[in-house]
Amino acid sequence: MSSYFYGHLKSDVLASRMCGCYFCFRVFAKEEVRDYGLDRYDQETYAICPYCDIDAVVGDVIGTHVLTTEWQQERHATSFGFGGASSDEAEDSGCEV
Repeated sequence: MSSYFYGHLKSDVLASRMCGCYFCFRVFAKEEVRDYGLDRYDQETYAICPYCDIDAVVGDVIGTHVLTTEWQQERHATSFGFGGASSDEAEDSGCEV
């Protein structure tokens, strides 16, 4: 699980209109999120991306900048320790490239 920041919790996603995944870089309506996972450390519920099944979803409740590829790539590098999902990684995770 990536580290928590505002906009990442289930309640934040539900308060948003749109969401973005900073693993596969997709943008989608909050209604597309169907699954939520429980973090083992702080027992908070996080949204699971409907495209790659990674808990890297953030809602636009904190601002539409989270929907930009630039922000998502920066957050990806911070959270996952590398510059972003390569085309092969994105395809392997079920995301469109």
